[in-house]
Amino acid sequence: MRIPSQTRKSLSTRRLGCAVKAGWRLEVRYFQKPIFVHNTQSHLVSTDGYQAKMTSQAVDGLRTDHPDDLWLCTSLPITPAGSKPADFPDCWAECFVSARAKRAVLNTPGFPEPLPRPTSPDCFRLEESPGRGICMFATRDIRWGDLVLAERPLIVTPRAWRPTGPIPKQFTPKQRQQALNMQIEKLLEFLMTRLPEESQAAFKALSNCHKEDGSGPLGGIVRTNVFRIDDYYESQSPGEPDDARFYGGTFKILSRVNHSCSTNADRSWDSPTFSLQLRAARDIKKGEEITLSYIDGLLKPASDRQRRLRSYGFQCTCQACVNAKSSDARRKKILQYLETKPNGSKVFDLILEGKKLMDEEGLQSYVAYSEMLSRLVALTRGRATVKPDEGEKEWKMLETFRLVRRGGRNAETRPRADNDAKLQMVQQMIAALAVGQEPLD
Repeated sequence: MRIPSQTRKSLSTRRLGCAVKAGWRLEVRYFQKPIFVHNTQSHLVSTDGYQAKMTSQAVDGLRTDHPDDLWLCTSLPITPAGSKPADFPDCWAECFVSARAKRAVLNTPGFPEPLPRPTSPDCFRLEESPGRGICMFATRDIRWGDLVLAERPLIVTPRAWRPTGPIPKQFTPKQRQQALNMQIEKLLEFLMTRLPEESQAAFKALSNCHKEDGSGPLGGIVRTNVFRIDDYYESQSPGEPDDARFYGGTFKILSRVNHSCSTNADRSWDSPTFSLQLRAARDIKKGEEITLSYIDGLLKPASDRQRRLRSYGFQCTCQACVNAKSSDARRKKILQYLETKPNGSKVFDLILEGKKLMDEEGLQSYVAYSEMLSRLVALTRGRATVKPDEGEKEWKMLETFRLVRRGGRNAETRPRADNDAKLQMVQQMIAALAVGQEPLD
């Protein structure tokens, strides 16, 4: 296990951390300063009198030999006790993770790398917008592929929570969910105490659209603003939702970015820097709002997308939803192109038309866009009239797409990066052979 040099230098001031065992008995570890071991106990009386209580015990924060199923409250990357954001501009996250996940974070090659800086400094501002809350706006023209922001989370938590203590067997499903919400809130309250005051204020200022479903104030903020982290996966038991494998991060700035069904930016988790990276998915004009998509299935009709967005507490008013009739028709046609995979003498023109429709719909960050670009590259370089530079434009577009969509280094992108490298080699060989050149080594 590699321990960062800053940790070795300040063993006497390890930060507080805590952890929980199978069934979630909390125990602390990691950070600079002794850590708390928390035992989450539920005082079970009735639905109304149900309480979730936690007790603490100090342990060495540098321990890394905990069992895999021990759950920890810990800080990543490691920082000295009493640290403030001003002291560490890249900041850190307060995390509730398993011991196995924490080891995975620490064993990430290069961790913790410093955050990369935006391609263009000061390229955005946060500003209140009528009916949309606080939004992110471009302060200058931003090019497709440019890094807008890399940010570490305020907190990291499981996407699907398991009980941290016993829940009465006689509770109804609704009562069990409410008891779980109370346990989650108690744990989040503890995580808040580990954050600097300014970070606590930033977290509590985020939107909460889960005020009426039994979620606590902190739990509602997490549910509203969390982004999935594509690494450090947990095992998934039979019957558990897909989200049970994942962790999620809640961010000071990135959680402010609004949704659009015609998004102009995309995000990707980067494990060596422990950050979420936001890149432009197409050229963005100065003054334009920078948006992400909160949902998959953007080729589905607007009515379907609106149903999926209800849990966020708003009705999407992007151009694709406002002009639903014409937009739905174009997206249906795009879907037909993708499903039928046209071939024959006009295949090149049909693929070009499909790409044009995706450009018009603002779907340059959608995964199907790379399929269009890949086919254009293959078709262009495989034509009899191919020239040495034929297909170069399409190839550069495909590389930019991959940078935006998969630029972060994580468990999802590493295998794809290897496959992309092999594909590029094959395509270079095909292009070289087509013009009578020797393939590149």
